[in-house]
Amino acid sequence: MIVTHHQSDQMCWGVWKVEESADQLLAMLSQKAWYTSALSQFKLEARKCEWLAVRVLLMQLLQEEKEICYAASGAPKLVDGSMHVSLSHTKGYVAVQVTRQQQHAGIDIEYIAPRIQKIQERIMSETELSHLSVQQPIVHALLHWSAKETLFKALLTPDVDFREHLHIHPFTPQEAGVFGADETRTALHHAFEIGYKVTDLYVLTYIH
Repeated sequence: MIVTHHQSDQMCWGVWKVEESADQLLAMLSQKAWYTSALSQFKLEARKCEWLAVRVLLMQLLQEEKEICYAASGAPKLVDGSMHVSLSHTKGYVAVQVTRQQQHAGIDIEYIAPRIQKIQERIMSETELSHLSVQQPIVHALLHWSAKETLFKALLTPDVDFREHLHIHPFTPQEAGVFGADETRTALHHAFEIGYKVTDLYVLTYIH
């Protein structure tokens, strides 16, 4: 079921809590032929459920069923090319963003766990590390990681170093909000606004 979502003229996103079986999720979709071949490749029921929940969430966000395919890079896209799409999943949840804007979509969802502290120095710069919240170090570090995953998806550029090429501007984590970011991987040095949401179980970031 959808647990949170946002809709605007140019962009929408949503999060689905996966509580249904694969059969229940498949029953919510009309174009069964789009899914049969891919489903046969999954051995784990949980992976089938995640994969189908993404398609159901996309349909509910757009109020029509759209087929997803994948570029050679592995990036998801809509077969009809009508919009940009980004996908993410974590323990028991999936997230989808769709945008009509020229800028590509980017969304990421991460389960809150202390393991981020073991890798944060590999993905965050010294400046970013120095700005980590003393009160919420795990959530703040996870938001940095998630935001960089979101930026990576939006850039659609190879050989991105999260620590060297993706930069999160200082911010104080709240339950929800927007913070700045930029990249130095491309000659254009894109600037971004990252929307985010923090719950008891996960953090979510997306191109705002």
